[in-house]
Amino acid sequence: MSATLTEIEFVFENCEIAVVPAKYINQLEIAEKILIKIDKAAVNLDLTFAAYDKKLFDRIRMWEDITSFKLRYSDGKEETIYPRWEGDPNDVTNLLEKSRVDDDGNLIIKIG
Repeated sequence: MSATLTEIEFVFENCEIAVVPAKYINQLEIAEKILIKIDKAAVNLDLTFAAYDKKLFDRIRMWEDITSFKLRYSDGKEETIYPRWEGDPNDVTNLLEKSRVDDDGNLIIKIG
């Protein structure tokens, strides 16, 4: 039996962290480019560790600064992904990261 994804932990440039349970991940593609689709039911999830009082969707859409994300599996294993980062090294914005809410209210994150 293979392990299943249990959650994704997003780490942002300012060290804020958001953990999204797998039940809210509608789509996950990791290759040259990254695509993550988070279900609209997660819109009001709080950040796990945050400097600001923001909800998950608002935080991700406010700044393009995901520095890494950790995939956690049911067997206890973890895999950390570091997306490509492009832009001024002194800036906190990844020019390759874009996010939007689709017509159904789901959050779409594209990096690359």
